[in-house]
Amino acid sequence: MLRTGAFGLLLVYATAMPLLAGGLVLWALPVVDAQLRAAGLLGLPLFAALGGGALAAALLPATLLAALAGAAFGLWGLAPAVAAYAVASVLVFEVVRRWLRVPVQRAIARSPRARATQEDLARATFRVVTLSRLSPVLPFALVNVLLAVSPVSRPVYLAGTLVGMLPRTAAAVVAGAATRSAFAAMGEGTGDAGPLGRAALVLAVAATVGLAWYVVRAIRRAMAR
Repeated sequence: MLRTGAFGLLLVYATAMPLLAGGLVLWALPVVDAQLRAAGLLGLPLFAALGGGALAAALLPATLLAALAGAAFGLWGLAPAVAAYAVASVLVFEVVRRWLRVPVQRAIARSPRARATQEDLARATFRVVTLSRLSPVLPFALVNVLLAVSPVSRPVYLAGTLVGMLPRTAAAVVAGAATRSAFAAMGEGTGDAGPLGRAALVLAVAATVGLAWYVVRAIRRAMAR
């Protein structure tokens, strides 16, 4: 375990934790959805704040959070999902750049894979940041950390993040919104859609990932030309 190094442990955490915590959220989604709806308009900023914190701590996959926003708020969920990305991105960027830059750079220096990735991001232009955000596979929190120790400026970092995240976020929100009526029908307003409802959500999220993957691949190819 010690041979893995600090960056290796960070990679494992940023990859595994969102999957584990995301699975728990999926299981409890009917209750979470009912609570968000009960909050009314306050549910939108509440979702953005809590979602941003969860993303910053690598407790949820970014695409899953967007799907949850769509399931809870319909197409209006795009706004709190994007806001959550902005909150998480700025939070991690400022914490790492202000207080953790040197330790993170030391950890990167010990990992050949991390050094290679960091070299690619050394020329962190708007285009590079946008492309790094288009992939639904790269851990959102890990990319935040790597960009925070790169020379990228704050405006370019935030703008590239929001533009790059938008296509897969929109696809995820649409897919999540499509499950709203199914949950309402299964739950009958009780806040619990049962095993069948949870299974339907898992299938919906799987379809979301597939759709997002297709969309971002097309965009990445277009930008790479």
